[in-house]
Amino acid sequence: MGTTQDIRREDTRIWVNPLMNWTKNHIIDDMEVNLLPHNQVVDLLHMSGECLCGCFAQEDEMTWLEIWYPESAASIHTLEEQVLARGFPWRWGQPPPAGWLAEKHGQLSFGKCAEGSTESVPMIECCLQSSITNRWSASK
Repeated sequence: MGTTQDIRREDTRIWVNPLMNWTKNHIIDDMEVNLLPHNQVVDLLHMSGECLCGCFAQEDEMTWLEIWYPESAASIHTLEEQVLARGFPWRWGQPPPAGWLAEKHGQLSFGKCAEGSTESVPMIECCLQSSITNRWSASK
């Protein structure tokens, strides 16, 4: 996953990698002893990818997903179009452009909060609007 530290602090986040020093045999043994199911993505594609987040995706990964998991690939493509329409200029498996991150400071700006909106709003405002709308709808 791009890190070799067992514990890493990043601002208010703490990343813990308890299996960092496990070998493939350790993992297989633990899965057998604890009767854990095998992940079909790992068994079929021989790589981690069960979350399908695309964070560490290789260029050809989407092609494999389209072949072996066409429904998941179609869902990802649909989400890609929605994300692009909201002003985020990258696709699944691609990193954000460096200039975009410098301008937006990560997720400080969420983009368009409401469907059909042309106004970009900070993420906190979007979450508050959504929370208020959901509470109001539930009370009806």
